[in-house]
Formats: sequence, structure tokens, C-alpha cells
Amino acid sequence: MRDFESNEHITRVEGINCCEILMGREKYRELRKERVFFLLKEWLVRWKEIFEKHPGLKGDIAKIFMKEMHSYLLYLHTDFAEIPVHTLNKISSYTGLKWQVLAVPGDNIRKEIERAIENLTV
Repeated sequence: MRDFESNEHITRVEGINCCEILMGREKYRELRKERVFFLLKEWLVRWKEIFEKHPGLKGDIAKIFMKEMHSYLLYLHTDFAEIPVHTLNKISSYTGLKWQVLAVPGDNIRKEIERAIENLTV
């Protein structure tokens, strides 16, 4: 990313990750304090691979770890597709955590993109 940013024609949006950019800094921090585990549509395609291969969370270990670290799963719904209830139920069963949905309108990401464009053209 730093190599890209060194190009004067490229800029980054503010935010430490996609979740913060989508919902805004304050809401993101509030939910992190609640120990929420965030889920995005793009991430759901490989959720099992991510849990099993990277941190090695399988079976009871996955449930124990997730319950110790997180309070619930929160799907950030951008309204571009239907809520993937079936997949969310699978992840819930796998982790032992309940899931909820938070609708995230495009306002925050739109503002960040506009701010980045302003910084680029200044």
C-alpha cells in the first residue's frame, strides 16, 4: 500500500479497515468495545477456510475461542444483495455466537471517497 501511496495520483480513504470505512469511526469503535466480530459479504465466501486454515479454529476450539473473544457476529449489510441468512446460520453454528445485521448505507464510504478525491486534487 505504501508503494501505491507514493504515487501523487493515488490516495487512500481514511479508516483502518473496510468495516470502519463503511460504518464510520465512532460506530466502529463503539462496536469493537462490545467485542463484536464483523462480517462482510465478500468475506462470507471463504469464511470456513479463513477460520480453519489461518488461525486453525476447528470444532470446539473455534467455539471456545470465539466466545472468549467476541460477544456476537455482526453482518454489515450494504443493501447490494440479500442477507445471506443460510451462511450466517452456518457461521453461527460453527462459532457458537448469535448473529445480527446492521444496515450500513453508502453515506460513510461516499464521504470518505469524496474526501480522498479532494485531497488528491489539492
